This record gives sequence, C-alpha cells and structure tokens, in this order.
Amino acid sequence: MDSITLRPIGTVHSTIEEKVYKNWGSVISTIELNPEYIEGLARLGDYSHAMIIFYMDGFMEKNTNKWKRKPRGISTLEEIGCFAQRTKHRPNPLGITIAEILSIKENIISVRGLDANNGTQVLDIKPYIPDFDRRENALIPIWMKYLMKDYF
Repeated sequence: MDSITLRPIGTVHSTIEEKVYKNWGSVISTIELNPEYIEGLARLGDYSHAMIIFYMDGFMEKNTNKWKRKPRGISTLEEIGCFAQRTKHRPNPLGITIAEILSIKENIISVRGLDANNGTQVLDIKPYIPDFDRRENALIPIWMKYLMKDYF
C-alpha cells in the first residue's frame, strides 16, 4: 500500500487541553494558518461556517488493531466498529467538524464549535455548503443520538 504525505496548514489554539464530550458548541478557538496559505482565505469570510479537517495524533494508540470498541468506553453500549463512529480510535485519526466562522484577520480564523484540542494540527479548511454537505432524511442510530446529547 502506498503511503500518503499530508502537511499541516495551521494549528488550533484553544483552552481545551484534554478530550471532552460536552459543550463544544460554546468553545471558541482560533486557527493560526501558516503564512504561506493566507491567500487561500480570500472570500472564506463570505460563509457562516467552515468544515475543519484536523489530525488527532494526540489520541493515536500504538500497536492496536482493535477497530471495534464500546463508544467512549460506556459499558452499557455494545462494541461498535470505528467506521460507524466518529471515534478518535481509527487507522488514520482524522477529525472533521463544521464550525461557525466568527472572524478572519490576516492568518487567524476565529471559530465556535470546533471540537479539536489546543495544539491540534489542521489539514484543510473547506466552506460549508449545504447543497454538498447536508442530506435530507439521513438516519442515525439511537446510541449515537445518546452520545451526541449535550456534545454541542
């Protein structure tokens, strides 16, 4: 299998140092974009939200091939495959979140609702476009609704 090389384009700065599972909707973070990408921010401020793709390397586990786990370690839930969850425990720990854009000044983007810890590397930013990103009548299982209670 070929390997893929990705380069971070910026870094998340926030007060959150440890993974939490509640109230991300009120967290305000900044993304400090590397200066060579500042031109890429032109007109991003025309959007209300952006999709932030980040690398959760702080959560990678060494030497694990266990791809089925109880979500968040909750004992009352059954083991679920990593591809059926938005878990940090996955072959490539990529995170993706739609965050509200509060402001953009030079290479600093202020956002609300980004569930990435302080120091997380950002891999890409895409505008949130409902025609692409929202699907009507999408179904999610009951256990996921339980996990998402108070997350944002």
